Amino acid sequence: MAAAAKVTIDQAAKAAPEKTAGKVIEAELEKKHGKVIWEVKTVDAEGKVTETHIDADSGAVIESKSKK
Repeated sequence: MAAAAKVTIDQAAKAAPEKTAGKVIEAELEKKHGKVIWEVKTVDAEGKVTETHIDADSGAVIESKSKK
């Protein structure tokens, strides 16, 4: 899967905090939404974790959702 990703883990880690305030705590390459995506988790100052899906081909944010 890594060979199919045009967006690097560093690029994905930089894109996620642009959408959500917080520090990156985890990033992994997965297949979801019918494509290869980076799943990046961030945590903010209040401890809220947000999971952001980033298209590994284009770098576009697909979705971002908070978890408790």
